Amino acid sequence: MLPRDSNMTWLECLQLSGNQFEGMISPTISNSPSLVILDIRNNYLSGNIPQWLYDHPSLVAILLSGNRFEGHLHRRMCQMKSLHIFDISDNHISGGIPSCIDNITSWKKGSSSSTNSNYGPTVLPGNQWKMALIEIKTSLRIKHEVYTFEGVPLSLMTVIDMSSNNLTGIIPSEMGELSELRSLNLSNNFLTGPIPNSFQNLKNVESLDLSHNN
Repeated sequence: MLPRDSNMTWLECLQLSGNQFEGMISPTISNSPSLVILDIRNNYLSGNIPQWLYDHPSLVAILLSGNRFEGHLHRRMCQMKSLHIFDISDNHISGGIPSCIDNITSWKKGSSSSTNSNYGPTVLPGNQWKMALIEIKTSLRIKHEVYTFEGVPLSLMTVIDMSSNNLTGIIPSEMGELSELRSLNLSNNFLTGPIPNSFQNLKNVESLDLSHNN
């Protein structure tokens, strides 16, 4: 996917979607500490989502949908305090949703990445997120439609899309504490149990899809 000796330290956005890449996510991505957007959707990538990806210091948008990833979601993802967009839809991810997901403060009201709770997260964290958005366009699937965002509208989006995987277990009540989410899609999995009462706290959600579970 990337040359083995790649060392692009100033890279802020990597868009490689819609190709025919195979194998695992290239570990050379960790050599790009300024990277804020990783878009490798719609390829033939496989294996587990590597734990080192969750250790990346700057990633704000992780777009992995339409590949062949498998394995479980590791609790290490909960340390990504600045994550705004997490799309792993249309893969083969199994296991449960980590209950520590509410540790991702950028999805919560009053977080350091939000300056106005009426409008969700702004162009933070850091100058990288702001600068990377100047000339970047990213498409997101919201309400079963694909929309293209760029600039400030993109920075306002807060999305979790785990649809069309093999997730099991209950929806953790902690997910209802992510009050800055705009879109949450957990459809087409094998989740069980009731919808958590805490979902009444999702005041900013514009699209919520829990259909086709158990």
